[in-house]
Amino acid sequence: MGAHPIPEPVCEQGTLEDYGIDWEGPTPVDHEAAVDVPENPMPLQNRVFEHLRERIDPLRLSTCFGMDILVEALESARRIFHDVMDRGP
Repeated sequence: MGAHPIPEPVCEQGTLEDYGIDWEGPTPVDHEAAVDVPENPMPLQNRVFEHLRERIDPLRLSTCFGMDILVEALESARRIFHDVMDRGP
């Protein structure tokens, strides 16, 4: 087996301002697309918050570093959310 020489890397001269720019790469698409964000249902958010505040004590003793309290809070919030959405605000 013969030894194959390793070619020297080709270094193009550039400036620090051009570092990381691929001048031959694709350009970003310019469009003025707007995103519609629905309104936050504040009455629902307030109901869920009040529900959690009345029923969940985040400072109580936990059996697994607070994860049991978090899961209980998430399940409770999901229940009240679905109850409100089924009945209407």
